[in-house]
Amino acid sequence: MYEDLKKSIKLCFSFLKEFGFPDFEERQLAHEWHFETDNKLVKIDISFEAIFSTPVWAKINGYDIDELEPQNAIVKQYNHRIIKTHDELLGLFLKTGKDGYQQKNTEYPINDQEVNNSYLLELSEIIKRHPSVLHGDMELIKSNIEIRKKEQEQRAAAIRIEKQIYTLEYCFHCDGLDGKYDSYEEFAALYELKQYLAERDHIKAYRILDWNMNLVS
Repeated sequence: MYEDLKKSIKLCFSFLKEFGFPDFEERQLAHEWHFETDNKLVKIDISFEAIFSTPVWAKINGYDIDELEPQNAIVKQYNHRIIKTHDELLGLFLKTGKDGYQQKNTEYPINDQEVNNSYLLELSEIIKRHPSVLHGDMELIKSNIEIRKKEQEQRAAAIRIEKQIYTLEYCFHCDGLDGKYDSYEEFAALYELKQYLAERDHIKAYRILDWNMNLVS
């Protein structure tokens, strides 16, 4: 797996030299391998763990490269496969106690090698379609992240309203004097929320909100 991904990274991203990037440097952090390069304006970091069910991570100045094209079909397919593989291995372990990773080690050259290679190739093509990022322009990524964040908030709000969920906002590492809270919990019933508070004397600063985010007295 290591040698295959190393070869694929260098091949797919060889075009970066045209933009002033030197060869990738390898760095190992615990069970992670990082391949890093920068042109003084932009740093690209491609990493993976020595576990076959985890994905390849590819970042540019700390942002996920795939945020450039969040609706990209190949990226979506890759992420779906990673989640599916993880869930299958976890399900196998919880059900039988068996470790499925050894089987994944055997299957990797047959299945996941091509999946990872295709993903890395698509990431390189994404960058080629948005070359301004190689000069430090991260505005498209920031905009896409903000859009995704708002969509997630809207979906969460719709579910909260549909199920009439109460929200408890409280201070865990703050004092609440500025009216801000750093933690929250959600409850299906108000009595459950009040019981939660009664069992936690350390929570002093808090507020209770209904499903429309109106303050509950």
